[in-house]
Amino acid sequence: ELPVNIKFLVEGEEEISSPHLPEFVRDNASFLKADGGVWEFGGSGPTGIQEAWLGLKGILYVQLEVQLLSHDAHSANACVLPSAAYTLVHALESLKDKNGQILIPGFYDDARGLSAKELDMANKVDLSEEVIKEHYGIARFINGMSGMEVKQAYYGGPTCNICGLDSGWQGNGSKTVLPAKASAKIDFRLVEAMDPEDILKKLRTHLDERGFSDVKIAWYEGYPAAKTPIDHPFMQLIVKANRRAYGHDPVVHITSPGSGPLYLFKDKVPMVSIGCGDFFSRVHSPNESILLENYQKTIKRTVYLIDEMSHW
Repeated sequence: ELPVNIKFLVEGEEEISSPHLPEFVRDNASFLKADGGVWEFGGSGPTGIQEAWLGLKGILYVQLEVQLLSHDAHSANACVLPSAAYTLVHALESLKDKNGQILIPGFYDDARGLSAKELDMANKVDLSEEVIKEHYGIARFINGMSGMEVKQAYYGGPTCNICGLDSGWQGNGSKTVLPAKASAKIDFRLVEAMDPEDILKKLRTHLDERGFSDVKIAWYEGYPAAKTPIDHPFMQLIVKANRRAYGHDPVVHITSPGSGPLYLFKDKVPMVSIGCGDFFSRVHSPNESILLENYQKTIKRTVYLIDEMSHW
């Protein structure tokens, strides 16, 4: 017989921003209240040490679309016909400058910076910058940042990222075409106090005022950021369970640079993210993997966490 009550919530829409989860949470608020929760993701970091994450950034994901012609044209007509591809490229260029500063008016207005306690905690974390750069085949991070600059961006920086572009001929060889349509998928990672609906309105206003009313926001999805307090006692149970399973204390991160609908649970259960992956798992890439050793030890860590909670 288990010494504690355990509730499972299995949800399969996280990659599309969990559109039906808010309704489920509203309808099952009492069921979801608990003393502690494990948000399953993560694992070991670049040096093999386990990691735990106390928060998740928010996100606004949009698809931008432009159609300026009724159908594709021969590229000889580019001297007189408008280009959907170039219109989209110019619109995208207006969103962010070469230094990574997001140019949408008011974008940063509500962004909440890291607290003094969070900055102190971040200062103690080694992000293994050289391992990360080697893994991704780069010589430097953007703007040559290092040290606390990297940590400030990693934990507390909003982003504007092009996830995908589509227009015109994409096959082998040449095809002289002036595309009628162009589209782009953009994600904005949001930090605490930023509202995705507010950012969406500011994005629309920015495009219109810059002369890009032809660029349509075809669809969007998103949610705000959330964190579990860094001094919450449940975190200490995670540390003890990890020590028993892995033989070391985990590296505790203020928040993940990634996103998830943690905000829905913020007032119901303190969540800590731990998992069975690893830094080299190639998440969201071909040949994604986990280590069997981590998988087995993560099972043991869960057992130890149940035991630790039974004495809490």
